Amino acid sequence: GGRVVADLMDHQTFRVLVKAPELDVRVDAPPDISPEEERRVAELWNSPARPATAFDGELLIFDGIVDHQEIPLVKAYFSPYRFFWAQRRGLVLHRRLCPLSVSGVIILDIEGEQTVVLGRRSSIVEQYSGVWEFIPSGSIDRRAIKESGNIDYTGQLLLELEEEIGIGVNQIKAMKPLGLIHDLVDDVIDVCLALELEPGWNELHPALSLSPEYDEVLLAPAKEVQTMVADGMRLVPTSLGILDLLEL
Repeated sequence: GGRVVADLMDHQTFRVLVKAPELDVRVDAPPDISPEEERRVAELWNSPARPATAFDGELLIFDGIVDHQEIPLVKAYFSPYRFFWAQRRGLVLHRRLCPLSVSGVIILDIEGEQTVVLGRRSSIVEQYSGVWEFIPSGSIDRRAIKESGNIDYTGQLLLELEEEIGIGVNQIKAMKPLGLIHDLVDDVIDVCLALELEPGWNELHPALSLSPEYDEVLLAPAKEVQTMVADGMRLVPTSLGILDLLEL
C-alpha cells in the first residue's frame, strides 16, 4: 500500500542486473532446509496470521547469475510458497528468498510509431495498487520447465498473454529478451522481454479492459513514457527498468 507507493518517488527503485539479447534460466535442486526453519515456518503458517486465501503452492526463487559465458545463465529453484509468505511476515530465513518472474512490454506499430501498452493496477491486487505497468507480467511455474532443466520463459509469457488477454502466438511478430531487472522496493527479479504484436489496438483494448488486474489501460507513444513519468505518472520499478533497457 502506502509504503510501496511512497517508495516509488525515490528514483533508485530498480537495478538492471543483466542487459542481454539472450538469457538462459535453469532450474536446480532447492537447497536443504533445517528442521528448525521448517518448524518455525510451519508454526507461523498454521497460526491465525495466515489468511484463508493463502495457498501453499510453489514459487520460483532467484539463485544467482553466471555471466562469464556467451549467454548469461540465471539459476533458480522452486520453494514452497509458505517460506516466502513467512519471510514477508518478518521471519528471517537462513537464505533470503527473492522470487523470479517474467515481465514484458507490448509494442504496437500504430501509423509508423512505436506504441506501448500500459495498465493501471486495480485495487484487488496486493502490490502496487493504483500504479501503472507495462503488460503482461506473471510468475513462472513448472509448465515452463523443459527437459534440459532450462526455463522456457518466453513460453510462460505467451501463456500469460493468452490467459490474461486472449492473444495467441500467431499474433506475435517478434519477441526479444531485454535483460534481468531487480525491483528493489518489492525485492523481486524479472526476466524482461519486448513483444511486437500484429493485432491492432481495436482487438487488444476490449480484452485488456476485461482483465480484473487493471482498472484502466492506455496506449502511449514509447518515446513519450519517460516524459509521462517525469510529469508524475507512477510506474512500477520493473517497468521503469524495462524503459531503461528499451533505450528510447
